[in-house]
Amino acid sequence: MNILKRVFGRKSPKLFFLGLDGTPHTLLETLAGEGVMENYARILEQGSSRRMETTIPDISSVAWSTWMTGTNPAKHQIFGFTDLKPASYKTYFPNFQHLKGSPIWAVLGAKGKRSVILNIPGSYPARPMSGALISGFVAIDLAKATFPAAHLPFLKKIGYRTDVDARKAAEGWDIFFEELHDVLRARREAIFHLLEKESWDLFVAAITGTDRLQHFLWTAYSDPEHAHHQDFLDYYRAVDRLIGEIDRAIGEDHPLMVMSDHGFTDLRHEVYLNCWLEQQGYLKWKVAPADRTDMQAMAPESRAFCLDPGRIYLHVKGRHPAGCVAPEDYRALRDEIETKLGALSDPGNNDAPVIRSVRRKEDLYDGPYLQQSPDLVCVPHDGYDMKGATRETELFGNKQFTGMHTQHGAHIFVRGHEIEKATPHICDVMPTMLRLLDVEIPANVDGVSLV
Repeated sequence: MNILKRVFGRKSPKLFFLGLDGTPHTLLETLAGEGVMENYARILEQGSSRRMETTIPDISSVAWSTWMTGTNPAKHQIFGFTDLKPASYKTYFPNFQHLKGSPIWAVLGAKGKRSVILNIPGSYPARPMSGALISGFVAIDLAKATFPAAHLPFLKKIGYRTDVDARKAAEGWDIFFEELHDVLRARREAIFHLLEKESWDLFVAAITGTDRLQHFLWTAYSDPEHAHHQDFLDYYRAVDRLIGEIDRAIGEDHPLMVMSDHGFTDLRHEVYLNCWLEQQGYLKWKVAPADRTDMQAMAPESRAFCLDPGRIYLHVKGRHPAGCVAPEDYRALRDEIETKLGALSDPGNNDAPVIRSVRRKEDLYDGPYLQQSPDLVCVPHDGYDMKGATRETELFGNKQFTGMHTQHGAHIFVRGHEIEKATPHICDVMPTMLRLLDVEIPANVDGVSLV
């Protein structure tokens, strides 16, 4: 193919990296083995794959930030989809401007190498870089998501969207599947447009429709009798066709990595930890549930609160504007809450334990932003999704989702190499990519090369 002869004609190493957001290792291995993903089954024979662990918490904004920097949240400063504004109780959505540290394409750019980055969550707004960047979720303005701007007319022409419109799910599942396939079609066109128009050393493309499908319709996969079981499989067949096209374009002799940023499983209940903190007497509100939009509704005498997903913060003097927990009382209060959370059970499920572990910040994170991190993070048992909702009055509930993220069960594949670590972590992926591109790994990176 002429495109790739030009790209791979030079002697310097190249790497194509494909992200399948939220697609668990077991699902990919199963669909490859059952013939649903025939192209990926063939590719798996050309390298090494492993089940991988991801960040705590296991959400895309944190996971992809760790992937792109190779560092933990106390170094890159992204702890969740939402956070509190400094000296405030008002929440905001951290974006690429809040990321600390250098993403992999900046590291490569400093070495004279070019990257194409397409649809990575947490990369909005697009910054100038050596190559091309089309931001992913959450990107509210395609123009601000596109660098260089010369690619914008083409993206508009093909109806490119940075994410699936989740509102389509409420209009009917057939409409939702149409949306999934339409977004995937445009993503494919953008990939091959950028392959044609840009020269690159690293090409990164992410498919996020996989995550959206599984949140709404994981039961369509786990239950073969589900009315949309075949539709679920057909979407993965479409993803597999794209994988095959990419593989034919770059050629099987060239490096290829495939990764998912977290695992997935059936959702039994959402667990509203602010409700639990209120029941236990740690959290009080100034207003009625319907009027609580964020933590501005919290009463100043509150001693702890929760932000999504399962991040517990003690209301400490000096850290929060109206903090009431004295520094000398911090450890005793944290130990108390940690112990009680560990005993939380589900009475509707034979008192099954809800939380697998409660992790302290100093055991999870290490870096200059450690003091901004949550004091405790709850890692749930499969089936229980920790939430920081402010309006809920019952501990357990269910909304529209049938699937949830897991910290275990992500996927990593490297063609042409044996993965040397039995259980890789997502922070190992960035240094692995640099190793494959013959670029020195920065000293502040937390992960290690897997090859």
